[in-house]
Amino acid sequence: MVKAKLWRFIVKLRKVEEKSKGGIILAPETIDKLKVSAQLGTVVDIGPDCFAKEEVIAVGDVVGFARHAGWNFEYDGENYRVLNDEDLMFVAGQEDLDKIEY
Repeated sequence: MVKAKLWRFIVKLRKVEEKSKGGIILAPETIDKLKVSAQLGTVVDIGPDCFAKEEVIAVGDVVGFARHAGWNFEYDGENYRVLNDEDLMFVAGQEDLDKIEY
């Protein structure tokens, strides 16, 4: 797996549904836009200097971040984003993941 360095952390992005809640199949362009604008993910790695003064997040936490923050990449068929520690907006419990809408 890719490792975070310095003050960065890596999140695995939420899967983007290929159908709307009403059952309409979304166009590939729409799916691509949704992937880019994803704002929630699960922390998979934390760099050694990330949140140096206190432990704010842990691997497995669900976090929210700014829409255009970080750098997106695909690894082994999954979508990830590398973020600076200052890009963190909130931490949510795993049970809250399906309740958050944006």
